[in-house]
Amino acid sequence: MTSALVLPQGLRPVAMAVHPPVRAAATFMQEGGDGGDGGRGRETEKSRGRTAVIERPKPKPKSMRKEDVSLDANWKVLLHNDDVHTFEYCTGAICSVVRTIKRKKAHTITVQAHSMGTAVVTQTYKQKAKEFCLGLQKYGLTSSISPE
Repeated sequence: MTSALVLPQGLRPVAMAVHPPVRAAATFMQEGGDGGDGGRGRETEKSRGRTAVIERPKPKPKSMRKEDVSLDANWKVLLHNDDVHTFEYCTGAICSVVRTIKRKKAHTITVQAHSMGTAVVTQTYKQKAKEFCLGLQKYGLTSSISPE
């Protein structure tokens, strides 16, 4: 005959009373930690509700801000004559850098640069003019920008 152990109500066997081990990461998160920002202090915690509050980012100094495009005057992108590149090469380079210029217009610009020494490729705001100038220089052409 087998006998069964009957426990009074409210008592549990020892195996059920032991809780599984708590992971270290979960304990760390409950105790606060640094909010995951590596100790840079970007988040602060209220002591009562443990609510994370993200601080407003500080504005960049004026020297680090992007230039105001709307206030810039137009700048000319100039192509200078050289005796190294062919007309076809210059025409193709202009078309690929300045996508709004068609092949016929690019050929006219190339002929003008050859005969006059310089030619205006396009006029645009300063930052875009710099990009076009650098793009033409990557093709080996001599180019510059100047204010209107």
